[in-house]
Amino acid sequence: MGSAGVALVPFAIDWQAAPVPSLPAGPPILDSLSDVCDWLGTYRERLRVARDDEREQIGVLIGRMSARYHLRRAELA
Repeated sequence: MGSAGVALVPFAIDWQAAPVPSLPAGPPILDSLSDVCDWLGTYRERLRVARDDEREQIGVLIGRMSARYHLRRAELA
């Protein structure tokens, strides 16, 4: 049991996402269609990574809440 009666549930993290490319500091200078396409691809990748992180955090929270629920049900039985 963790602090304040909260059960700690172990979980595995699977990191299979592609590395996020770094962007130069400051506003991008987009001189050609190729530059625009590269910038949009980087933006989409960063957005995908942020969404994946958010989903993972929600999954962990739901897992902990479920474990707490089942633990409490077992205590009351």
